[in-house]
Amino acid sequence: MIVFPEAAIYPNTERRILVVDDDSAVLMLLQQVFEQAGYRVSQAENGKQLRTCLATEQPDLVVLDVNLPDDNGFALAQEIRQCSQAGIIMLTGRSGDVDRLIGLELGADDYLTKPFNERELLTRARNLLRRIPVGGNDNNARQQGFHFGHWSFFPYKHLLTAAGGAGTVLTRAESDLLLTLVMRPHLVFSREHLLDAIHGRSVNSGARTIDVLILRLRRKLGDDPRSPAFIATVPGTGYYFAHEVDAIGAESAP
Repeated sequence: MIVFPEAAIYPNTERRILVVDDDSAVLMLLQQVFEQAGYRVSQAENGKQLRTCLATEQPDLVVLDVNLPDDNGFALAQEIRQCSQAGIIMLTGRSGDVDRLIGLELGADDYLTKPFNERELLTRARNLLRRIPVGGNDNNARQQGFHFGHWSFFPYKHLLTAAGGAGTVLTRAESDLLLTLVMRPHLVFSREHLLDAIHGRSVNSGARTIDVLILRLRRKLGDDPRSPAFIATVPGTGYYFAHEVDAIGAESAP
């Protein structure tokens, strides 16, 4: 067991992490890793316990095993995303790209293969939690939004709203990616740069991750990839935001 001294440097007592796994040894290890780093930790062994913890404790981050006795982890990730803005890191014994991309498609923020390195897991969790306001409250961050075309984007609510229409909720990865693009319109970003922006350098994801997220954003924006109004592709290089962007204030937020 590795002892992490960071708890004394980065107190995390306001952050709650829910670890979900049907293996008691893995649950104990996860709890030790995060508690030694100063986080408050809850455990769930199945989908029923997970739902109870979500309702009663409102965790900031869920570390979720793909294979549970009563539920499929991918379906649970989708369920979590529909009712919570908690970060989601999925754990699996399978290392294929298909599983990782399915997890991201369903709303997970990150993906780690068992057996995992404890230091890497903690670093990924910390990087993700940096982008999640404590208790969902960050008044200064919420003051900034962006307007382009008929869309308004509020990154710290992970929300897109169309003029005269209903809001569309984004996953955290989608929101971070869109924020990176709209803050510097017409600047071309490589896939590697965008990966760094949404996950941090500790994550060893492939370029395909960005392509999947771009596809999801285009769908939500109604953006035709053959003639995009918003997210344009530079073949062999990356992507850029092709529309003019205006900043808007908190009074415009829904």
